[in-house]
Amino acid sequence: MALPLITPPPLKSGDTIAFISPSARLNETLPTPLSRSVDFFKKQGYSVKVIYSPTPTTSALPKYLAKARHVANEVHEAFLDDAVTCIISTM
Repeated sequence: MALPLITPPPLKSGDTIAFISPSARLNETLPTPLSRSVDFFKKQGYSVKVIYSPTPTTSALPKYLAKARHVANEVHEAFLDDAVTCIISTM
């Protein structure tokens, strides 16, 4: 049985777009293309949030678990923000 198609409403000027990088942390590896993308959407009239912070280097947890938890918190931040109408995952 096929699920019904869900079509979100189109974006309008002033809507907020959030960029997240849950896998390859493009904010660290390719900051220039990400910056250009942010500038592009701002010029189109959208508000843009880049949800990213470096993974803490000190933690009682194993490194991979600390990173996973940190990235999951960033994804949750994007989905829980009522102002965000579009989420773009960079990778």
